[in-house]
Amino acid sequence: MTTRRLVLGNWKMNTTLEEAIEIADRLREEPTFSGVTVGIAPPFPWLQPVKKALGKSGVLLGAQTFAAMSNGAFTGDVSAAMVAQLCDFALVGHSERRAMHGETDDVVREKLLRALEVNLIPVVCVGETLAERMAGDQERVVLRQIHAVLEGTENEQLDQLVIAYEPVWAIGTGQTASPQDASAMCGLISVALTGRKLIGIPVLYGGSVTAANAGTLIGEENISGFLVGGASLKPDDFLTIVRAAQV
Repeated sequence: MTTRRLVLGNWKMNTTLEEAIEIADRLREEPTFSGVTVGIAPPFPWLQPVKKALGKSGVLLGAQTFAAMSNGAFTGDVSAAMVAQLCDFALVGHSERRAMHGETDDVVREKLLRALEVNLIPVVCVGETLAERMAGDQERVVLRQIHAVLEGTENEQLDQLVIAYEPVWAIGTGQTASPQDASAMCGLISVALTGRKLIGIPVLYGGSVTAANAGTLIGEENISGFLVGGASLKPDDFLTIVRAAQV
């Protein structure tokens, strides 16, 4: 099975409605991307207007998070089933959710299960902190996260699974893992997935991906694409990254 290429943009808590629609309009106007699937994850309030702006462009729409519960008295939360009414994919276990909102491996696993129940493409985020890397624990940490989130799932449920390796120390810091380090970790993840007979699962790299470094990073054999933060808010930069990932 050929691993599919993806470039996904995570807007985080950024953009006005006008800015969100402007970015979506710019992506819609772009000619068809060759060999790479493109998606964006705006803030929740902009999902519906951005979906309308994207039209039939083929650009996927994603949610940045959703609740681990299916429904109930959870003020302010949004369920996977609600998200699935508008979105194609959803981020699961982003490091900022883990660090700032206390999402444990168990919570991340529950979120994966909720996404699978409603046919959302789950983009599961894993990655180590700087302290963990300095201690030489990056492989142990990432493999623990992978095994924990996939526990209790069946392979036939996971044909749309996407993994995003994001070293926490490189997210929004301007620091980027070297192409060799990024490739090594993405390769480690692929080997772990292959051990479960999950073949062809895309493993994306995220962490200060820019228009300047995307070409070098995608040249590494184990990197299937990118989960892009800040650069996804700049249409020209984001499209440069997309073009770098084309095959």
